[in-house]
Amino acid sequence: MSDAALALVQRLYHRYSEGSIDEFFAVIDPAFTLTSCGPASLFATAGTWCGAEGLRAYLGRLSENWAIEEHTPLEFIQQGGRIAVRTRVRARNHTTGRRVELEKADFWSVEGGRVRAYQEIFDTASLVEAAADRRSDSPATASTS
Repeated sequence: MSDAALALVQRLYHRYSEGSIDEFFAVIDPAFTLTSCGPASLFATAGTWCGAEGLRAYLGRLSENWAIEEHTPLEFIQQGGRIAVRTRVRARNHTTGRRVELEKADFWSVEGGRVRAYQEIFDTASLVEAAADRRSDSPATASTS
């Protein structure tokens, strides 16, 4: 089972990098939870999202605020159906146009071929900086590249 769990998570990363999330909905458990870090007052995606509807809402809010330009798994660490993934992300904030590049940690729980839980942990300060509305910034301090 553990090899199948790892293969499933790797396949989901591959599909996501191709722009497809359909398979994710096919393999989530009815009791699925997605947890994203950060204060809800600053991040529209922060909190715990439940089931397929929660996943859709999370992905909707993510795409409203950020254009994900790269989402690359760098390392997979597995213990049975629990998988940790070190991931590189590059994204652009839709409001400010600023880009951020960071590494984050994703934690998966897979049981019986179904994804039961996903949690992401990342440096929230870098996202706050990229999303900050700094109208008085000069071009030298407000990079949009």
